[in-house]
Amino acid sequence: MFINRTLTEEQTVIRRHFTDFFESERYEEKYHDRIQAMIVAGKARLLLDIGDLLDYVPISAGGDGGDGMGNGGAGSELGFSLGANIIRQPGKYIPLLELALHDVVLRQQPEYLKVDYRSRVVHTGFEGPVGRVLSPRELYARHLNTMVALEGIVTRQSTNRPRVLETVHYCFETNNSRRRSSVIS
Repeated sequence: MFINRTLTEEQTVIRRHFTDFFESERYEEKYHDRIQAMIVAGKARLLLDIGDLLDYVPISAGGDGGDGMGNGGAGSELGFSLGANIIRQPGKYIPLLELALHDVVLRQQPEYLKVDYRSRVVHTGFEGPVGRVLSPRELYARHLNTMVALEGIVTRQSTNRPRVLETVHYCFETNNSRRRSSVIS
């Protein structure tokens, strides 16, 4: 995620659009209730209705009144609804959506995000129409880096080798902790 990185201007605008989505009159109560239910259940994943994101077209802040449809403004680079952008470029938009969700949860329940020595990360899941449901035989290279609905039966599976991504070493005597990250190649 982008928590410890500096965001570009475009990423900041997109993050703001997602925050506006959570605070919009149409969806504020629905997602406020879902966030509260997530917190009460102690979970770290919020399910979003992709249909709500498909319906929401952000109005650019500080631009020339761009409507998110390519008619100018700071959000005109989005081209269309947030949901359509998530489906077409999930690697770009989902981390920014999760940052916006983190901001919203931080405003609602700041103590929920504090766990031991580091902060809790909240994630998003999606339900609803993504597009046509594909079978594994219909999955092609053009579907790379896009969100698809896939339906099929698993007949073979390769073994999953778990790898350590990050270790934390704690010294009781000095009360210090040291993190080590490993790169998977």
